[in-house]
Amino acid sequence: MIQTDYLADVVRVPLGALIRDGDEWAVFRVQDGCARLTSVELALRGDRFVEIRGGVSEGDELIIYPGDELEDGVRVERRE
Repeated sequence: MIQTDYLADVVRVPLGALIRDGDEWAVFRVQDGCARLTSVELALRGDRFVEIRGGVSEGDELIIYPGDELEDGVRVERRE
C-alpha cells in the first residue's frame, strides 16, 4: 500500500450523498425525521468516497442519492 496523503478530523462519505447547492457542495442529513440540507467542506475525493472537513460529524445519518425533488425540512423514512 502506498499512502499519498493523510488528513485528520475528516468524515468519509459515499459520493452519492453529495449534491450541488449553488456553487457549494452539500448533503442531506436526517435530523428528527426530516431531511436537512447541510453545506459541507470537501477534502480528498476518490472514485467512491469523499472526505469532508466540515458540516457533518461521525455518526450523522445521510441520504444517499437524494434526487432532485427532495427539499430541506421534508419528513423522510429510513429504507433498508
